This record gives sequence, C-alpha cells and structure tokens, in this order.
Amino acid sequence: MISTQYIADFEDITSENPIEEVWKLLRFFCDTEYSLDKICQINKITKKDKQFTNAKKQAIQIGYCIRQAEEYFQASSKVGLTTRPNLLYYGASSLSRALILLKNNGDYSIDALRKNNKHNHHGLDINHS
Repeated sequence: MISTQYIADFEDITSENPIEEVWKLLRFFCDTEYSLDKICQINKITKKDKQFTNAKKQAIQIGYCIRQAEEYFQASSKVGLTTRPNLLYYGASSLSRALILLKNNGDYSIDALRKNNKHNHHGLDINHS
C-alpha cells in the first residue's frame, strides 16, 4: 500500500521541456548539504548519531550518481541504436543507486557495501587479499 504522505509530496511538472525540468530538480541532490538534510529527515538521523558520518558519505555519493546518470542519458542521445540501450541502462542504474542512497540510513554508502562484500561491481569476483 502506498503511503499518502509520499503522494502528497508529488507535484505536476508543467513545462515546455519536462525532461530538462526533471534534471533541474534532480540536480538539487548534487548539493551535499541538501541531500544530507533529506537523508537525515527520511531516516531521523541527527548529527549526534553514529550513522551521521556515513549519511554524509551517502549524500556525496548521491551527487556523483545524479551527475553520472545525466551524462549517461545525454550520451545516449548521441549514439546509435546498438549502444543506446547500454547507456540508458547505466543511467537508470545510477538513478536507482541515488534513490537507494537517499532512502537508507547511512549503512548503504558504496564503500560500506564494498566492505561487506555486497557491492563488487559487475558480478566480478574481487580478491580481497
């Protein structure tokens, strides 16, 4: 069941160029303080909590994900049909990673997942010796 709290947060976007408007809104998350505030608000984290440091890392990483996704989508419009799906896939993956970083409590930073062997890139086995 979808919470009405989140439904109330949505607004209609009326624009001559809705795609550019969406990217403009997503770019707010490139600001670390803005993203950190949202992570702390969603997860009820305060500066005194031990998760705050990791939440700050996640906020920085959200910015990387948004910028990377935008570049993937921009690049997809400049290549042929054989390459476009790959770029769209990686763009969507970057956006989903940003959402995961935003919605979680500080234990989901990319380096924290790597330390726990939960994010090892492209299914490759990494020798941690």
